[in-house]
Amino acid sequence: MRAADWVAAVAAVTLVAVAAVLAGALVSVIRTLRALRATLAALRAETETLLAETRRVVQEARHDVEQLDALLETAGAVSDRMDRASRLVSRTVTSPVVRAMALGAGTRRAVQRIREQPGTGRRR
Repeated sequence: MRAADWVAAVAAVTLVAVAAVLAGALVSVIRTLRALRATLAALRAETETLLAETRRVVQEARHDVEQLDALLETAGAVSDRMDRASRLVSRTVTSPVVRAMALGAGTRRAVQRIREQPGTGRRR
C-alpha cells in the first residue's frame, strides 16, 4: 500500500471517529433539550399556579385595605362628633355647674358671716 492510501485510510477512520463523536454529542444535546423542555413545562405550571394564588391574595389585600379605609373614615367622623359633643357638654353643663357651685360657696360664706356674733367671732 502506498502512503497516499494510508493517509486516505487514516483520514477516513478519523472522519468516521469524528462523525461518531459528533453524533454522540448531538444525541446528548437532544436529551438535554428534552429534559430542559420538561423542566420548563413544570416550571411554567408551577409559576402559573403561584401567579394565580398571588393574584387572589392581592385581591383580598386590596379588599381588606378598602374596608380598613372605610373604617378609618368612620372612626374619624365619630371622633369629630365626639369632640363636638364634648365641647357642647362643656359649654352647656360644666360652666353652669361651676357657676352654681361658686354661688353656693359664696352663699355659704355669707350665711356663716351672718350667723357669727359681732365682736366674738363665735357662732350663735
